[in-house]
Amino acid sequence: MGVTLDPHHDPMPTEEELARGVAARDVRLARGKTGLSQSQFAKRYRINLARLRDVEQGRTMPDSAFLAYIRVIHREPEAVDRALNAA
Repeated sequence: MGVTLDPHHDPMPTEEELARGVAARDVRLARGKTGLSQSQFAKRYRINLARLRDVEQGRTMPDSAFLAYIRVIHREPEAVDRALNAA
């Protein structure tokens, strides 16, 4: 038996696409918790706005340091604020 492809059904996403989707979700959740727009979030946390948009839209896969930073922002935004604003 052959496999019949349904033109109305998207094929299964690749592992890379799934990983980008998870990263995008993590960024949206962290940003949502702060209540900031993309531009406000990027400015506050010193992230390149274009990079933030690309990650949030699932266009690019961020490196592990970016993901770790996003997780810290999500869990401890006040600590990140203090660290960034320390004299």
